[in-house]
Amino acid sequence: MIERTFILLDGIGDKMEHTLWNNGIATWDDFLACSSVPRISTQRKALYDKDLCKANANLSVRNGDFFAHRLPGNEHWRLFETFRDDIVYLDIETTGHFAGNATTVVGLYDGATFKAFVRGKDLTREALASALDGKKMVVTFFGRGFDIPVLLQEFDISVPPLHFDLCFAGKRLNMHGGLKVIERELGICRSDDTQGLSGADAVRLWYRYKRHDDESALSTLLQYNKEDVVNLEYLASKIFESLKTKVTGSF
Repeated sequence: MIERTFILLDGIGDKMEHTLWNNGIATWDDFLACSSVPRISTQRKALYDKDLCKANANLSVRNGDFFAHRLPGNEHWRLFETFRDDIVYLDIETTGHFAGNATTVVGLYDGATFKAFVRGKDLTREALASALDGKKMVVTFFGRGFDIPVLLQEFDISVPPLHFDLCFAGKRLNMHGGLKVIERELGICRSDDTQGLSGADAVRLWYRYKRHDDESALSTLLQYNKEDVVNLEYLASKIFESLKTKVTGSF
């Protein structure tokens, strides 16, 4: 998808991108191969050729930072397929306080392995930084509005440059409601232990664990968080494919 993307060029928006596609210029290579392009001056095309060559070079070395700065945040989804091997799916649990909110669990999944970091055990700035090191993209559900700001404030860590937020991406496909609502719409089933649990329940489980040393409460909380995180992979794949079809049409 990224090699079909022209909105990373200064001055090209959605309409011009579709104009290029409709004129048979479906990829960067198509653009570079053309001696002239409708509605783009010779001088402007020469500048765009340089930019696309630069984009190709950065793509070949998998430089996520380059594309993070060239694309608006709501278009980072276009790189999901490209950087799939360097993605981290992320979800956090907190104490639920309006003021002084503290992270209790950070769940991370790389498509193969799930790891939960727990407050008071192994949840540290150093551990998170190590786990996120080298990742090109983070996938969350409403992470732009919650998870990432909370982590940045509390741990002051570096996060992957590209962010695919499924909450906002889903709304472009008329998927509304929270993660659990959308999961049910897509036929994703939760385990018996976590079926029906909400974020408020996650807060209560944490306090049951802390106040009563209830390891079973922590176990349920970690299972809840794991399902939150692991289910993001399937949801991201569905949303990516649907957005690609919606945006590109037949191209």
